[in-house]
Amino acid sequence: MLLHGCVGRCRAKVWGPEDVEDVCNLCGTSRYNDQGKPREFVVHFPLKKRFESLLQCPEYRKAVRWESQRTRVNINYMTGTSST
Repeated sequence: MLLHGCVGRCRAKVWGPEDVEDVCNLCGTSRYNDQGKPREFVVHFPLKKRFESLLQCPEYRKAVRWESQRTRVNINYMTGTSST
């Protein structure tokens, strides 16, 4: 799903399909350019239902638990090996 995003200094505002405002309430930047087209597009990947269905699988739950409990060399990355 393509949404509109703010290109102003906040870079935090995302307009959903139901939003009607034309100006970012955080930084005041216009949502549209001079031709009336959105300045920025943001791609939304709805993952909640996919994760809910994955959590029904015992093997997936076991892998997630293992990943959260093991000692990692770098906490910013998931890998197939541990430091111990």
